[in-house]
Amino acid sequence: MTYTPLMSNIPRIQDLVRREDKIADYLMVEQAKEAMLNKLAKKRGEGMGRWHHATLCSNQYLIKCLKDHIDKGDMVDVLNLAAMILARQELYGESTVEDKV
Repeated sequence: MTYTPLMSNIPRIQDLVRREDKIADYLMVEQAKEAMLNKLAKKRGEGMGRWHHATLCSNQYLIKCLKDHIDKGDMVDVLNLAAMILARQELYGESTVEDKV
């Protein structure tokens, strides 16, 4: 049996770790996406929505809701609200959708 020094396996081990990280990232995003879409559909069914209409829903309101949901611990709503804010290109004082409409 030939002995292979441990140090010679480091590149292979690092490659495995990188692949594992990439897979974990992908699975996390897929799980989050599914949970986010399900929650959005549920809330639309309850008559909520219109987050993308600057005249009907202010960024300040979304930020307040985001903070409230962080305190509640509802991470799916946190993800959705953060995504809404990001999609509207309004994040804590940066340029607003209202300015661009």
